[in-house]
Amino acid sequence: MAVPFVTAPTYAVRPDLTRLGQLPAHVRDAGPPTLVRLDADAGRMLAHALAELRAAPDAVRAVDAAADPERLTTVARALAAACAREGDPRVRADAAGWTFPWLGVRVGIDGALTVPGPAADAPPEVAAQASDAAAWLAEDREPTALALDALALALQEDLVVMTRERAGDGGRAAYLNVVAPSGWDPGAHAGSSFARLHEPVPHRAKLDAAAGALVDALVARGPIHRFVWSLAPDGGLGRHPRRSAPAVAVPPERLWYRVERQTTLPVPEVDAFVFLIRVYAAPLAQVVADPECRATVAAAVASMDADLLAYKGLVGRREALLGWLRGS
Repeated sequence: MAVPFVTAPTYAVRPDLTRLGQLPAHVRDAGPPTLVRLDADAGRMLAHALAELRAAPDAVRAVDAAADPERLTTVARALAAACAREGDPRVRADAAGWTFPWLGVRVGIDGALTVPGPAADAPPEVAAQASDAAAWLAEDREPTALALDALALALQEDLVVMTRERAGDGGRAAYLNVVAPSGWDPGAHAGSSFARLHEPVPHRAKLDAAAGALVDALVARGPIHRFVWSLAPDGGLGRHPRRSAPAVAVPPERLWYRVERQTTLPVPEVDAFVFLIRVYAAPLAQVVADPECRATVAAAVASMDADLLAYKGLVGRREALLGWLRGS
């Protein structure tokens, strides 16, 4: 199955209220259940990633000091192989390393970086940033994570690598490169457990109790696909607590609908999995122009308890939002 390429950003994503592991039945233009996506936003998302990694690398990227270099290498190989199976033109792997044709770089298995330049078929908006991408990759950092760093730039998804030492241990964040976080601080979570990564999530008691079993399942099975939505005051890709301006109250008609397309790749041979996040944003008014979407969002907002309203940033704003959604 080839990676779907569309000529415009896939913004028309409907609300999703389904459980982990289910591909939503009511996601418009979601395409086939591939691990990664490729669309005309590639240049914009590369520019955003480079800007964030230049401005505040410690806020969006982290490597666990205890991470096993060979394990990270195996994970990078597995992710590249999965992309190759989907026909992705942005990454290739062989016994000697990884090639990223659109970025115009190659990473050797020994961590050496070479820069042959972007391929002729690289989109102009990506090729124009290839030298900046190569320069960032060439800076002094952990050589064992270089392939993952290049993958994070080549793909439009953010990456988190989770590992475990034994069944049921709750996992450990070995590598994070998340330039478009939704209200959390990736740079502060090197070595964090699965449960700690989800500390902001409301109703965590059940999640905490099941964390070990969830990590075991994600190491063994997948890919898994899910969609998570929230509302934001603007359409910015990143909502980092240290990098974003304080949220301001805006009227419902000016809110933005933000969706994370989340996928996972199991790497059981080294007791690891990759969590990938692709962010989409669209004006809420555009999304709820569809009556079915409008009714779904209204029902979801009406059902939220106090903890969930706080998590979604809707404390004191629900009634106004519901009034607008219901036309009253």
